[in-house]
Amino acid sequence: NIGANFVASFRAIGGGEVNEYTQLVYDSRQQVMARMWEQATQRGANAIVACRFDTGEIAAQFSEVCCYGTAVAVVPIPAESMRSIPTKHGKHGLPSKVWLYKDAAGLALFVLYRFDLGPDADGKPRKVFAPLTWCASTADGTLQWRWLSLPEPRPLLHLDELAKRAADPVVLCEGEKAADAAAVLLPHYVATCWPNGTNSWQKADFAPLAGRNVLLWPDNDAPGLTCMDALAEHLRQRGAASVRVVAMGGFSQQPC
Repeated sequence: NIGANFVASFRAIGGGEVNEYTQLVYDSRQQVMARMWEQATQRGANAIVACRFDTGEIAAQFSEVCCYGTAVAVVPIPAESMRSIPTKHGKHGLPSKVWLYKDAAGLALFVLYRFDLGPDADGKPRKVFAPLTWCASTADGTLQWRWLSLPEPRPLLHLDELAKRAADPVVLCEGEKAADAAAVLLPHYVATCWPNGTNSWQKADFAPLAGRNVLLWPDNDAPGLTCMDALAEHLRQRGAASVRVVAMGGFSQQPC
């Protein structure tokens, strides 16, 4: 941009930020991101899992801006790809539990593995979660499984059940294991949760709970209670028909 360069050359004499160059860099980044997204969608992808920028000088007064992603998530996952799903993790070995996240039509979106690794130095049990997605390389379109999470906002567990049982109330738990237990204890409810626990509820898509009667069942600790209090207000703002929270204090009381 000759005009911007001319103005910027004078502004640079006085020092400080050169606004013309700042705008040029911003515009260049927007252009390369748009091109990267165009190439990803041409391969049938709907998300870029990882993104990086490279900027360098290639000649006097000329710079290049590159943008590339390591992989793009492909959803829903084709049925034939589910037949080649890894059975174990390269570092953590065999999982103790595996959950399949599906869309409302019952098609696979991503897989979540749980690994119980035994106690730590203080004797507390350790657990690790690893999400698995079906990805297409942005370099050559190669399809493969990658230990990566879906981009935000992430789906809720059992979206297919939520769709099939549209009139049933919902119990929303903190974690997949808790949702499994709630499904047994409260069979008349649709049990669900969001991925990645307490600190990630803001990264989940709760739109499917609009118009539903929701019961929140927190973990019985300070982070869990604080999380569900915030989530209750969020669900009300998103149009939930009603929101109630299980009073965990009652579980510590002794019967008369």
